Amino acid sequence: MKRLSNLIATLALLALLGWAGASAARAEPQPRRANQGNATVLYNRYCLACHGERGDGQGPAAPWLYPKPRDFTTGRAKWRTTPSGLPPTGEDLGRVIREGAPGTSMPAFEGILDPNDIAELVAFIKSLGPMHDAGQPVKVPDPPHDVQALAARGRELYAKVGCALCHGDEGRGNGPLAAHLKNDQGRPNPPLDFTTSPLRRGRRGIRDIFLTLSTGLDGTPMPSFSALPEMDLFALAAHVDSIRWKGDSPTRDPTSVPPPALNEDGRETPVGLKIPAQGAPPASLPPAATSLSSAQCGRCHEKQLREWQETLHAGATSPGLLGQLIAGKPSLIASCQSCHAPLAEQQPPSGNHDLRLEGVTCAACHVRGHVRHGPPRREGSALLAIPSYPLVEDPAYERSDFCLPCHQLPAGLAVSGRPLLNTYREWLEGPYMRRGVQCQHCHMPDREHRWKGVHDPDTVRQATLLEASARREDGGVAARVRLTNIGAGHYFPTTPTPAISIEVALVAKGRVIDSTRKRIGRWIEWRESWKEIEDTRIPPGQAVELTPRFEGPLASSATSVRVIVTVAPDDYYAGLYRSLLGKKLAESARKELTSALARAEASRYVLVRREIEIPSE
Repeated sequence: MKRLSNLIATLALLALLGWAGASAARAEPQPRRANQGNATVLYNRYCLACHGERGDGQGPAAPWLYPKPRDFTTGRAKWRTTPSGLPPTGEDLGRVIREGAPGTSMPAFEGILDPNDIAELVAFIKSLGPMHDAGQPVKVPDPPHDVQALAARGRELYAKVGCALCHGDEGRGNGPLAAHLKNDQGRPNPPLDFTTSPLRRGRRGIRDIFLTLSTGLDGTPMPSFSALPEMDLFALAAHVDSIRWKGDSPTRDPTSVPPPALNEDGRETPVGLKIPAQGAPPASLPPAATSLSSAQCGRCHEKQLREWQETLHAGATSPGLLGQLIAGKPSLIASCQSCHAPLAEQQPPSGNHDLRLEGVTCAACHVRGHVRHGPPRREGSALLAIPSYPLVEDPAYERSDFCLPCHQLPAGLAVSGRPLLNTYREWLEGPYMRRGVQCQHCHMPDREHRWKGVHDPDTVRQATLLEASARREDGGVAARVRLTNIGAGHYFPTTPTPAISIEVALVAKGRVIDSTRKRIGRWIEWRESWKEIEDTRIPPGQAVELTPRFEGPLASSATSVRVIVTVAPDDYYAGLYRSLLGKKLAESARKELTSALARAEASRYVLVRREIEIPSE
């Protein structure tokens, strides 16, 4: 059983949305000591993104999740061993943390968090709501020896007690009431399709199904059937077990937004930074501190200014954006500049033009109402503590949700099930979130302000692994090329803007005699609305593989296979600028767009060039 558990856990990691394998029930571990500080750190790192700072299920990730995160403040829980209406036990909470909830965004933390950390999290979660005095767990008796023989009777009961009204006659979640069901948050709560989705808790088979039937799922339309005789419950459990999906990992696409989430008005989700005007500076501030210019910030933060000046943030008000604004796209003023130049003082027509050209300037992240905001001070920090110029310390600066407003679009703006900007959700559903690795760990190591990404060859080389081989086979040449995303905590590449090209060429005497090419990226086009042509991006930990075979009379003379991986970070924009330059434009717009096109084309680089000698037969 342990070997099977390890296999399932390995498959789940590669699928990026899995769960740890089945394990025997265990006694609840004891916390090291009452350590609210450690528990808060653990909660903030692993739980806050979904469940919110107060545990109310309103975390920054909540708009992109379905089912929605649990509200701990109510004391209600779906997966319990206690009777309906009672809070879960500590072991119930610990089990969900350890094993996750397959088919949802709740990952398994077993093997990542140790038992004492899980115990501290359980105590912290119980402190957020009325989760004490849970009562005695429901006793699950040993199943009858021939429980599977009860499945036929269970099918009759399935129809008789009303299961088919929600789950459908064949358990496909399409019963006549399915479209009308809502949970305790008033959101759509379609019933589970037993045939294509894993049971949220079903790793112990018949026993767990029996438990769900006995306790119900509080907060959902699934009631308790505890009034039924024990043998009837086992018969129902046997029927569900006979039709349920028993794959090794969920079949859902972890980064797509499920239909119930899409049906909500995703446009209400905040997009971009909504920064109100700073207002009149208080008299207590020194004159230099009243400026929003990065140049003034650099007088005390020289290192950060130097790093920022070389970044895309500093160049966010780019010639491409300016050219489009001049070319007559007023909608871009609000929608694009909320991220590209988000300060109210940067906004046209009355905003400061020079400040607008600073793009995502220092104040965009660090100044609100002329008050400094930043991450908690480090011990031994040389940062001046000026009473008249206070600093608000906010741990959000070290969490991925700080990056969310400008790196994630709402569910209501999805194309083919995924928002065009989906980086936060890709991270959330990937392997890094469950390990506590935030965006800042990779893009701001040691609090650097460089934010290196797809435009930087060294960063991309660290995120990818190229493997290639070639051999002679039946008069031809067979090649194998594999590119793996080993470092990016999101899809590679994450946005539709870049394109990666893998070219595999057959070479004889230094001359290419045949070749094949594959494009990696999210290819979208505007056809009265956004249309997705293809999505060949590489999820974290996964790979794309090419296995071309070269044949023909020249193949026998080939000496090597050449593999070239090319990155075009601004591929989409290069095409857009060419299209706009083919139209009638004001001279000022043409000047900006010509400059933008040159920059986009110049960003292209060769990531890897490798020559693989073809061995003799």
